[in-house]
Amino acid sequence: MSRRDWYTSGIREASASSNAVYRSFSWRGTGDVIAPDSAQFWEPGQDFNRTYGVIVYTHQDGGYVWSIREPFVKLPFICEVSKAETYRVRDGYRDFDYGLAKIDLARVEKGPHFIVQPHSTLIVGNTQSAKLECVAVANPEPVYSWFKGEQLETRITPQSGRYAITNGKLVILKPTESLDNGKYQCVAENKFGVIKTNVVHLTFGPVKYQWYKRRNAQFVRPQFQKYMFISQYGRLYFSEVTRADEGKYHCIATLTGVTRYTLGTSQSQSRTSMPIQLHVHDQAPIADWGPVIQDEFIAVFPNLPLVGHDVRLECFAYGTSTSDFHYSWTREGAMLPKHSELSDHNRVLVIREARLEDQGVYTCHVQRESIADHKAVDLKLGAKPYFITPIHNQHADIGAALTWRCDARASPAPTFLWMKNGQVIRSDPKLFMRVNHNVLVISKLDPDLHNGMYQCAVSNVHGTSLSEGQLRVLEMAPNFYKYPLPPSTRVPKSGNATLACRPEGAPEPTITWFRNGVELSLLRNEADTRESDGYLTLTSIQDSDAGRYTCKVENSLGVAENSTELTVVEGTHITVAPEDQRAPVNNTVFFQCSATHAPGSDMIYQWKFNGITIDFHRHPEYQIVS
Repeated sequence: MSRRDWYTSGIREASASSNAVYRSFSWRGTGDVIAPDSAQFWEPGQDFNRTYGVIVYTHQDGGYVWSIREPFVKLPFICEVSKAETYRVRDGYRDFDYGLAKIDLARVEKGPHFIVQPHSTLIVGNTQSAKLECVAVANPEPVYSWFKGEQLETRITPQSGRYAITNGKLVILKPTESLDNGKYQCVAENKFGVIKTNVVHLTFGPVKYQWYKRRNAQFVRPQFQKYMFISQYGRLYFSEVTRADEGKYHCIATLTGVTRYTLGTSQSQSRTSMPIQLHVHDQAPIADWGPVIQDEFIAVFPNLPLVGHDVRLECFAYGTSTSDFHYSWTREGAMLPKHSELSDHNRVLVIREARLEDQGVYTCHVQRESIADHKAVDLKLGAKPYFITPIHNQHADIGAALTWRCDARASPAPTFLWMKNGQVIRSDPKLFMRVNHNVLVISKLDPDLHNGMYQCAVSNVHGTSLSEGQLRVLEMAPNFYKYPLPPSTRVPKSGNATLACRPEGAPEPTITWFRNGVELSLLRNEADTRESDGYLTLTSIQDSDAGRYTCKVENSLGVAENSTELTVVEGTHITVAPEDQRAPVNNTVFFQCSATHAPGSDMIYQWKFNGITIDFHRHPEYQIVS
C-alpha cells in the first residue's frame, strides 16, 4: 500500500478527554475549532487520549484521511490559503514602499512602532526620582501619554509638579509608596493610530531578614552555626535547642533590591522587631533522633516561580546536632540544571534565571551517619506571555481578505485580545471582522473601515505582553517601477526560458502575455508555453519564438505594459537574475535565479555572498529550495 503524509496546521496543545477531542483541535492558520462532525475524516484507530499532537494529512490507496502524529518526524507540510489571500503568498514581503518608485523608506509616513519598552522598577529606600521610558519610531513624530492606576484609568499630567514628561520619558520626583506604587503604561500616537506599551509596575521593596541575640548583640550566622537556619520568609529555625540558645532575639527587616531595574539609596531602610523571648525548658535530651525534614520544607521562593527569574528551594531538618547533617539534591530523570548553585551547607538550591525545561521533581536528601530522610517537590514554573511570532505591518489589497495571526506562549495558557487604535476589537459582521482567539480575520478590506494601528494583547496571571502592527489597505493602478522586464533577453535554441512579469498594484491585477502584439493564448504553439502567477515559461525554444514579448497588467484603477525583446542564440544565459531584497530581521528571504542552456548539457548554479562561495553544509541557514 502506497502512503504519503503531510503535516497540517491542525494542532492540540492542551490535554483533552476522548469525549472532547474534536473540540480540542483547531487550525493554527485561522484559529477555527475543528467541528465535531468531522469524524468521518479520521483514519480508524486513532489515539484521541494523547495530550497533544498534530493532524497529518495522509494519502492512502483508499483516499485521503486525517491521523494524529507527534511533531518529531520530518515530513512535508501542506499550506492552504484562501483565494482572496493568495496575493500575500505570491508577492511575499511588502513594505511601505509597495507600489512606489524607489524611495528612501526613512522618509515614508507610517504609524508608531515601539523600539524601547518601559521596565518594571523597584525602589529601595529613598531616591530623588524614578524614571520610566518608552521610545517609538514614527513619521510624523508620535505624541506620548502616560497612564497609571489599577485599571490604568488616570492620565498623568505635569501640572502637579511631581511629574515631568519629555517625549516618552516619565520622571517621578521623590516617589513614595503611598502615591506612586502601582501599574503604569505608555501610549504613543500619530495620525495613523494609537499603540500601547506593556504594563509595568513601580514597586517598593522586597525584604531581607537577619536575626541577632540581644546579649552582646550576637548576630545569628548559619554559616558557622550549622544547627540554625534563616528562611527567605524570615523565620529562624533550630534543628535542636539547648540552654545556650535561650534568650531574647530580634529580627531585622531590610528593604533590598533584586533586579537591575532598582533605584534607591545605597543605605537601605531597615526596621528592628521588639525582643522575642526564647525559653528552653529542662528535660531529658532525646538521643540520636532525626534527621526529620521539617513540615514547612521543601519551601519554594517566590510562591509563583517564573521563567527568567531566580528560583530558590530551601530544605531544613530537625534532629540531634551532635553529628553533622549532610544535605544533597537530586532531580528526577535529569541532572540538576547547570545554571543552579548550592549554598548554606547545601540546604539551599538556587536556579538562576530559570527556564521552562528546569521544571520537574526535585528531592532534598539529608543524612546523619546511617540515618536519612528525604522529601520531594514538583517544581512548576509560570511564564509571562512571550511572542513566538509577533504581528507585523500589513500592506493588503482593497477588497481582499486578511488573516492576522498572533502566536504566543505562556504558562499557564494565555488569553488573547485584539485592539485597534487602543480600543478592543469584537467580532462584527458589519465591519467584516471576526476575532477567533489569537486570529483576526477581515474578510473584505476597506481603507475607511480598517486602516489603523492594531495590537495583539496576550495575558495570563503573570502579566500582559503586546505586539503591534499597522494595517494599510492599498488601492493603486498597476506599475513596473521596481521590477521591469529587461530591455532584451537572450535564450538558447532548443532550451527553456522563463520571463517574469512582476507588477505592483492593488487590487491584484490580471496578467496577459503578448508576442509581437498577439495574445499568446491565440498562437498555435500554445503547448510550448506556460503561464503561472505572471511567469511565462517557454520550452523547446526555436527561432520562431524570437520577438517582442509584452506583459499587460490591469486592475480596476488602470492598465500598464512592459516588454522585452527576446533573441534566440546558442549557449547559456541568465534570464531571471537575483534582485535586491528588503525584509525584517529573522524573516526568510528568497533570491531567484533562472538560466537557459542548450539541451544535453548540465547546468550548475553557484551562489556567492560578498564574493565568497556559500558552503551549504557549513551554513545551514542557506538553502537551495528548487
